[in-house]
Amino acid sequence: MNPFEQILSDAKALRFAIPFIIGIALSWCFRDVTHEYWYFPGLLCVNLYLVMFVVGRHRMRFDSVSFGVLAMLFFFFLGSALLMRSYHQTVVQWPAQRQCFQGIVTSSLRMKGKTNVFDVQLLAIGNGKKLKRTSRHVQVTMLAERITPPAVGDALLLYGVISAPKNNDNPLSFDYASWLHRKGVSGTVYVGTNVRKCSAEAQRQLYQRLSWWQRINIQAQKSRQALLSRYESIDRTSREYAVVAALTLGDKYSLTRDIRTLFSETGASHVLALSGLHLGILVSVLLFLLRPFMRKSSTRKGVVVACIMFIWLFAWMTGLSVSLVRAAIMYTLALLFYLRNVQGVPINHLAIAALVILFFQPMALMDISFQLSFLSVFAILFFQPMYASIRPQDRRWAWIADFVYVAVVAQIATAPLVAYSFHIVPLTFLLSNVIVIPCSYLLLGGSLCLFVLSSVPLVSQWLCHAMMYIARWMLAYLEKIDALPLSFVEAYPSWVTVVLCYCLTILCVMLWYRRSRNAVAEIMIVFALLAGSIIYQHRPGKISNQVICYDIPSCPAVHFIASEGESALWMADSTQYNRVCAVAKTFWGSYQIDEPRVFTKDYAGPHIHSQRGIVIFNGKRYVLVSDDEWDKKTVDKPLAVEMLYITAKNRWQQERLTQLFRPHEIIVR
Repeated sequence: MNPFEQILSDAKALRFAIPFIIGIALSWCFRDVTHEYWYFPGLLCVNLYLVMFVVGRHRMRFDSVSFGVLAMLFFFFLGSALLMRSYHQTVVQWPAQRQCFQGIVTSSLRMKGKTNVFDVQLLAIGNGKKLKRTSRHVQVTMLAERITPPAVGDALLLYGVISAPKNNDNPLSFDYASWLHRKGVSGTVYVGTNVRKCSAEAQRQLYQRLSWWQRINIQAQKSRQALLSRYESIDRTSREYAVVAALTLGDKYSLTRDIRTLFSETGASHVLALSGLHLGILVSVLLFLLRPFMRKSSTRKGVVVACIMFIWLFAWMTGLSVSLVRAAIMYTLALLFYLRNVQGVPINHLAIAALVILFFQPMALMDISFQLSFLSVFAILFFQPMYASIRPQDRRWAWIADFVYVAVVAQIATAPLVAYSFHIVPLTFLLSNVIVIPCSYLLLGGSLCLFVLSSVPLVSQWLCHAMMYIARWMLAYLEKIDALPLSFVEAYPSWVTVVLCYCLTILCVMLWYRRSRNAVAEIMIVFALLAGSIIYQHRPGKISNQVICYDIPSCPAVHFIASEGESALWMADSTQYNRVCAVAKTFWGSYQIDEPRVFTKDYAGPHIHSQRGIVIFNGKRYVLVSDDEWDKKTVDKPLAVEMLYITAKNRWQQERLTQLFRPHEIIVR
C-alpha cells in the first residue's frame, strides 16, 4: 500500500464526507427543478435498512461493505435534505405592496455610493396597524445623508417593498441572488429615509424574540466593533486601516476594490481572509508564552483547555468565517489528540471539519472561500508523503523548503479554481508571501499586545503607529511586485477545463506511484481533452453579431459586437466606463472580445455606423435616446427600427418617440 492509499484508508471520516458533499452539490444544481422533499423516500428507505440490519435478527458488521454502502447513502440523502431545507427557508413570496416592518440590525454598515447597506433580522411585519411576528433575514438599503447610521443590535422600524433577491440582466455576471441565498438572506428592500429607531422598550421586546444563536452573533459583532475602536490612531479611511482590520479581526467592509485586486494579482489574498495561517500565528504565540506550564503534566491540561477556549473566542469575535471555523475545528482536534498522546490523522480532521460546517451551513459548499480553504489544505496534506521523501534534513533548509512546499502546493491546487472564479493566475506569489507572511506575524502579534495594553495610552498609540507603518510598507512592497512584468496572467477557463485540470493532476499522482502503462495512456487521453477544451475556448468567431444592453443602475450602455471582431459601446455618460468594465470584464475575456470603442452620438466603423443616436448594425436600425433631441421632431411616417432604447430619465418621451419610430422592441433603462 503506497502512502496515498494509506492516508485515504486512515481517513475514515472522508468516506462519509464525500457522499455528504455530493448530495449537497447535486441538490443545489437541481434545487429549482426538483420537489422540496424529493430526498425523503430515499432517506426513509436507507434508515429502515439500517434499523433492520443493525438491530434486527440479521446483524450487520460495522466494517462490512453493506453497512458502508448504506452509511454512505444515508449521508448522501442527509446532505440533500439539509440543503433543500436550508435553501427553501430563504425562498419567500413577498407581497407587492409597501409594508411596515420591525427588526434588529445584525451586520455592520457597508457604504455603497450614497447609500448604506446592512442586514436586518425581521421580527414583525404588517400594514402598519397590526404587525405579525415573523423571522426572516433581509438586506436593507437606505440613504446615507441626513440619517444617523444604525449600529449593530439597534431595533429599527422600516417602511418599504421587500422583493426576492434577483440578478441584473448582464451576461456572465456575478450571481448575486444565489450569494444572498447562501448568506440566508430571503429579501432585499430599499427604504430611502423611511427608517426610525424603536424605543428602548420596543427594542427590549424585539431582542427577546431572537434565538440564542442570533444574540451570540450580535454580541460578537459588537465585540469586534469595540476592538476595532482600539485602532484610534489609524485613519479609518486609509488603506492601512482596511488591511489591519481585515487581517487581524476579519472586518472586510473597509477594503476597496483596488486593495482586493492588488492582493489577488500578487497571490497574497489569502492573508485578508482569516484562516489557519492567522490562527496558527496566534496559537503559536500563546503556546510560546505558556511554554513553562506545558512542561508539567499537572498544568498541561489547563494550557490545552485555555488554548481551545482562545481559539473559539477568536473565531467567535471575528464572525465565524468558514475558513476560520475549519482551522478552529482542526486545531481543537489536534490539541485533544495531543492531550491524550495520540497521533491523529490530519485529513480525518479536515473531513470532520467539513461535515460539521456543512451540517449547520450546507449552502456554504458553494462559497468560493469554502472551496479554496478545504482544497488547499487537502492538497498540502495529501502530497505530504511525496514531499517527506525529498525534504532536506538540515533544519535551516527544511524551514525554507516547508515554506516553499506549502506555498507552491496550495497555489497549484487552487489555481484552476481561482482562474475560473477570479480570472487571475498570480505568478509572483512566492515573492509576495516572503514579505506578507512575516508582516502578518507582526500585525497579529501587535494587535494582541494592543488589545491587552490598551489601558496604557502611550503604548497603545505607539503600537498603532507601528502597525500602520508595517501595513503601509507591505502595501508598497506588493505594488512593486505587481508592477513586475508577468506578475500575473488573466485566464478565463470553462468549468470543463477546470475539471480536466484536476483529473490530470490525479492521474499524474497515480503514475508517480504505480508507473503503469494504463496510467500513461489515461494521462495522454485527459491531456488531449484538456488541449481540445482550451482550443475550443479560444476558437475564432466564438461570438456572432450581438447587441447587448447592460443592466447597470444609473449607467445606460449598449454594446454592439460584430462577428468580424469590431466592438463599439454606446454610453449616455462616457465617464461611467469603469463601471461597465467592472460588470462586463468577465464576458469580454471569456469570448475574447476586444475592448470596445466608446461613443455617445456619432461613430463610424467598418460594420457599425451611428449618427445622432441612430445606429446601423447588421442591416438593422437601433435608436438610442439619452436626451430631448427628438422631442419636437415630426414625421409623416414612423421609421421602422429594430430597437428603441430610452434612458430612465427620458422615459417621459416614450409616447412621443413611438410616433416617430415603429420599434420591434422597446427597452427603458
